[in-house]
Amino acid sequence: MEFKLQGGEPQKFYELLNDGQYQPDICSNHERPEKCNEGCLLSHNRVESVYHPEKYKSKYCTRYPKNLSKCDYGDYCSFAHSTKELKSRLIHNMKKDRDFYLFFFKTEWCPFNKDHNHNRAQCVYAHNWQDFRRKPNIFHYSSDTQCSNWKSGTFISKYSEGCHKMASCPHWHGWKEQEYHPLFYKTKPCEDESFTGSSKAKCSRGIECPYYHDPKEKRVPQIVCQQQDRPDFQYDKILEASMNLSNINQLQELILIKFTEMTKPDSNSNLYLETKVTEEDKMTLIKAGAFKSITLHFMLTKRVLLVDHFSYLDSKVKEVKSKPQTPVQKLTPVQ
Repeated sequence: MEFKLQGGEPQKFYELLNDGQYQPDICSNHERPEKCNEGCLLSHNRVESVYHPEKYKSKYCTRYPKNLSKCDYGDYCSFAHSTKELKSRLIHNMKKDRDFYLFFFKTEWCPFNKDHNHNRAQCVYAHNWQDFRRKPNIFHYSSDTQCSNWKSGTFISKYSEGCHKMASCPHWHGWKEQEYHPLFYKTKPCEDESFTGSSKAKCSRGIECPYYHDPKEKRVPQIVCQQQDRPDFQYDKILEASMNLSNINQLQELILIKFTEMTKPDSNSNLYLETKVTEEDKMTLIKAGAFKSITLHFMLTKRVLLVDHFSYLDSKVKEVKSKPQTPVQKLTPVQ
C-alpha cells in the first residue's frame, strides 16, 4: 500500500499501521461524494470526524458538568462526560510556578468546548499549532533559531503546513516555544516594565509573562530538569489506553516511559523525565512490539518517529507479500 506522509514524502506505510489512517478533518466534498477522489483520506461526515481516535473523548461534552442528563447521546457521546473519560491531561488547576511555565504551559490541547464560556486569551491550554509547545525537556530544539518554514502570524490548521519536519524539527515553532524555553524564559527584561524612576508601567500578562519584571526574577540561561513528582499532575494519563493521541508531547513521553520500563523495570515510575533515548533505542522499542499499531500511526504522521525507524520491517513486508495466501492485516512486529 502506498501512503503519502503529511510532509509530502512518499513511503510504504506498512499494513501493520492501517488503523485510523483517514484524518478527522472533514472533506470539502462530503456533501458531493461523487466529486471526492478515490482513496480520500479525510472524514466524510461529522460522525467519522468526532469518533476519530484523534478527537474521541479529547474534549468535554458541551453539557458537562451540570446538564449531562440532557445530552442526547448519553453513553455513546464522543465527548467526555467526566474527567476520567477525558483523554487530555488537565493542567489549569496546577500551581503556576516556574516548573509549570517551562514544562506544562501550552503543552496540552484545550479540553473545553466553545459553549463552556471559555476565555482563550487567559487559557493555559493550546488551541492551535501556533499556540502549542513541544516540551523542551523531551524534544530537543533550539531557542535561538526559528524554523525557516514556520510562518508566524498565520493560522496553521495542520502541523505539516507549518513545518514538514513537524515534531522532529530542531528549531522553535511559534514564539511560545522560544520564550518559554529554559534557555530563554525570564532571561530578558520585560519591555512593558520600567525598572528606573518612580513611574512603572505594569505588564498586562503578569505572572504569565516570560520576561522578568524585577532583577530578582532574572534567570541564568540553563537547561533545568522538570520536577518529577508533582501531586497536581495526571501522570496516569500517559498510557496508550487513556492518552490523547493527537498530543505529540504525550506520544514522546510514552516512548520515554516504555524505554525506561524496558531498561530499568524496578526504577521510579517518573524516572522517564531524565531518560535520554537514541534513534537506535526507538528502533528497539518498535521491534519489540512496544506500541499498538494506532499509536505508531500517530507517532509517524506527527514525526515523533521517522520512517527510518521502521526500516527493519522491509524484509518482513516483502516476505508477506510473496505469500498472497497470508492475510496482510495479521502482520506483527518482529520479536
